[in-house]
Amino acid sequence: MKRAVVNYAVGAWYPRGQARLRASMVVANCAVEFIGFTDNRNFGSPTHQQVPYAFKTYALMYCLNKGYDQAIYADASIWAVKTWKPIWDLIDSQGYYFEEAGHVAGTWTKDSVLAKFGITRDQAMKIPVYSAGFTGLNFHNPKAVEFLKRWHGYANDGDSFKGTWGNENGQMSKDPRCKGHRHDLSVASLLAWQMDMKLGKGGDFLAYIGPGYLKPRDTVVAYLHPCK
Repeated sequence: MKRAVVNYAVGAWYPRGQARLRASMVVANCAVEFIGFTDNRNFGSPTHQQVPYAFKTYALMYCLNKGYDQAIYADASIWAVKTWKPIWDLIDSQGYYFEEAGHVAGTWTKDSVLAKFGITRDQAMKIPVYSAGFTGLNFHNPKAVEFLKRWHGYANDGDSFKGTWGNENGQMSKDPRCKGHRHDLSVASLLAWQMDMKLGKGGDFLAYIGPGYLKPRDTVVAYLHPCK
């Protein structure tokens, strides 16, 4: 089984986070290949400024095209605290792994993207979003591959991954329930819902840590927090 964890990091603290992730996987005996990109040209991605967060779909497409069997895209804010075997087991059996982020798509998706999916704001207020910074796919699973290719297509349509984090002037939607747009996360979550893909319960394997967060469950294998 040819597996990889892939990450792209450039600027600010992100390269330090990538180094922390790489080192943590050794300590936690994750026993998979780590691919750490620091130049978008090395995997054909536009820059973050050109298309926000498109590097996630490009990094996973790179793994698909290089013949990996399975891959996880992991953000630079993530590091391993235990072996990721439970997640790989789910990727084996289910074909993918996504974990709920505790929010709904209606809060974080602009009008034009909802329109592309044919989803109303009312419907979107009932659709959970997942933490797209941790996306695990089995490339032998047709649904997982279709998901990636469609997600990648939206990254390249000139609109879906673009937008502002806030909605102060109604630029993302005139509906006050919309608080902004979350680019890759908004699209991936709507796509997972549309394709009837299951989301793992938030906090099962991934846990935000720091002031204000609950103590991680015993099942947690990765922490999330920016790297100092």
